[in-house]
Amino acid sequence: MKGKPTIIKSFAYAFSGVVYCIRTERNFRIHMAAAVTSAILAYFYKISSDQISLLLFTIVFVFVTEMVNTAVEKVVDICSPDYSRAAKIAKDVAAGAVLVAAVCAVGVAVLLFWDATKLALLWNELVARWWHVAVAVVYVVLVILFIGKRKK
Repeated sequence: MKGKPTIIKSFAYAFSGVVYCIRTERNFRIHMAAAVTSAILAYFYKISSDQISLLLFTIVFVFVTEMVNTAVEKVVDICSPDYSRAAKIAKDVAAGAVLVAAVCAVGVAVLLFWDATKLALLWNELVARWWHVAVAVVYVVLVILFIGKRKK
């Protein structure tokens, strides 16, 4: 029997799990793109530290539920390679947890960022200079490419 892994190996295993989700789970990449976009909006909106805390907690909540969902799916696939109603329920409930977290995140984003005046100012600032538009277009293209990345 092997002994306990070192603390370094434990962190390496955890990091490997995060990398696995980034590389293989499209929805995780979608959540990452939403998180980066939220961080950019938070910067431009100059939100308070309390609001930043809420935003960070919400982002992490979505990431964690997506990772737990991935883990549940893999374990169910190992334990139940053939169709099973119980396996379907386990997968559906795990996916439902992600849905609840994502809906919560959208609600937080609306509460933090839905200000017509600030959105108009941000839009006017964006289109005021050609290079702002270029940066925004490059960002959108990179997000689309990042999300659409194929499994390896």
